[in-house]
Amino acid sequence: MPEESSSDLPGDPSSESIDPSSETSESSSEPVDEFSSAAIPEDANFVVHFIDVGQGDAALIVCDGEAMMIDGGSSDKSELIYSYLKKNDITNLKYIVATHPDDDHIGGLSGALNFATVERAFCSVKEYEGWAFENFLKYLTKQNVTIEIPSAGMTLSLGSAEITVLAPIDTLEEVNNNSIVLRIVYGSTSFLFTGDAEFSKESVILNSGQDIRSDVLKVGHHGSEYSSSATFLKEVSPSVAIISCGANNDYGFPKQRVLDSLKKLEVHLFRTDLCGDILIYSDGETLYISPEKALSDDPFVAPPPQEIDPATIPDCDFVVNKSSRKFHLPTCEAVAKMSEKNKWCYNGDRDTLIEEGYEPCQMCNP
Repeated sequence: MPEESSSDLPGDPSSESIDPSSETSESSSEPVDEFSSAAIPEDANFVVHFIDVGQGDAALIVCDGEAMMIDGGSSDKSELIYSYLKKNDITNLKYIVATHPDDDHIGGLSGALNFATVERAFCSVKEYEGWAFENFLKYLTKQNVTIEIPSAGMTLSLGSAEITVLAPIDTLEEVNNNSIVLRIVYGSTSFLFTGDAEFSKESVILNSGQDIRSDVLKVGHHGSEYSSSATFLKEVSPSVAIISCGANNDYGFPKQRVLDSLKKLEVHLFRTDLCGDILIYSDGETLYISPEKALSDDPFVAPPPQEIDPATIPDCDFVVNKSSRKFHLPTCEAVAKMSEKNKWCYNGDRDTLIEEGYEPCQMCNP
């Protein structure tokens, strides 16, 4: 992030405020009609940094001098995460949370562990075949920290903020649907972090009867077609939504259906692919939003589909990304952008790939 970003200038006109003061931590705010320019007050002691890690998720939360991270982007963002913590003088993390072991969530956390000490670490699994997870585990071991798998209902404190684990409730087969889901309450403001939870996980959370209403929603799975059901979004009823995704990403995220659902709810939407880093401050009553870059494009318009040259389509049954451990149809948009070193052209049946621990792409549904 450039040194003179809006996040470094609390009084910058790009800092926008939302007042959910009519709500309590037990309920969510109604969408506001407009933002007003406001300087970030000195007593805004809670801040979420939605870090632009390209196609991935990474959030740094600081409250009353205590810090935690939820995801860290992919392995090639480790240096970025290291530098971000160093710039913000975060030398200790009370908690580090890998919502699930996909590289675009857990990979960059190695950078965090290289710079900062950590007190407790959480992940949806304790064992997983994948270089990014094994690297995460290696750096935790160096600090004599073991992975804990949280369960729904567990509560933690971060300064004066309260964190509630909403999921996992039970074990689902698909790794995205085992994502750790957290709700954080500070004063009368609330934040929901959903990892890559999809429809089935959303349904389980809804059926559990837990309070999920939140002022700020980190939209599930980067705005995937298979997350953010209309029912789930209505129950959360956010005033602000954040989508963390990469510009011109392989998957065409965020998807138009999700954007249309958010627009229908009159949600104020910010995207890392359009805004860069996005910081949200809270003084316990009012939210102050400071994006690195002002929106120049309509955030409710999905990126155009990628054109694929027929001559570049591999001649095989499936194309496997050896890094992400996902497999695709040869015609999938993701294949066209896949690096050659990660590409494995596979001839064989789908079930064998799944048995070997590979996951189907959720865009092309191979």
